[in-house]
Amino acid sequence: SASLLSLLVFSVAGWETVSKAAADATGPAARKAGAALITGLILVTGILCLVSTAVAGCMPWREAVGRTAPFADVLVSITGLPWVRLLFLVTAFVGAVGVMNSTLYSSAQMLYGLSRFALVSRKFAVLHPKYGTPVRCICFTAAFVVLTPFTGKLFFIPFINVASLTTIVMWVMSFAAVLWLRKTRSGLRRPVSMPGGKVTAVLGVLASVFLAGNILLPMSPGALSGLEYGLAAALAVLGWVLYQFRDRSVGAAEQEKLIFGGLLAGELPATPCKIEEK
Repeated sequence: SASLLSLLVFSVAGWETVSKAAADATGPAARKAGAALITGLILVTGILCLVSTAVAGCMPWREAVGRTAPFADVLVSITGLPWVRLLFLVTAFVGAVGVMNSTLYSSAQMLYGLSRFALVSRKFAVLHPKYGTPVRCICFTAAFVVLTPFTGKLFFIPFINVASLTTIVMWVMSFAAVLWLRKTRSGLRRPVSMPGGKVTAVLGVLASVFLAGNILLPMSPGALSGLEYGLAAALAVLGWVLYQFRDRSVGAAEQEKLIFGGLLAGELPATPCKIEEK
């Protein structure tokens, strides 16, 4: 069903946390970020396909869609042990907590990056005196994580659908940024190569725009409700307000240096390269 495409992103969302955490990596670990991304995507996609195939082969799909936890029910039918269901659900809960933890980390990391690059208030860039973590970014994002479940079913489900939209928007912007930089900054040092080059980025933009259209277009089966459109607009306004409090004393040239860092020093030919160890 086309309406399920709005939730498709949650099948793989989170693997890009590797790229957000790469800013904290140094040495060989930083140079392996690209391989880690590709490996993670292959593993996640493979496991998802295997699990879905297992359920489809053991249970009619009409029966599966009517169950709360069809995966657990399949395990019980195979093993004949009722307690396997509880074990599976506990394992799934632990996995979900891990995903939420990484999402909280990556959200705080993105807000911290925006602050460092003078795209939001520099006050978010304050680090904890002992742990060196962006404490204000963590508190700001954690407030949303803690309060959202208490909004009730009226808002909680719409928040999930809006989160799907924001994830797709992030994908579109990332792919578009890659294409723009390949055109305007062809000589940037690129320690990590992108398989497929521009073709991959173009296909990514097209796929992401298709998913976004499935959610945004009113005539689509997966279109947002009126409340969800309102929540999406409210989040957009919040982003605009945060942007208005950016450090306006930072000029365009200085901001460019903050964003690109050492990549601007001695631009190389427009081919991916490896960082040479000194």
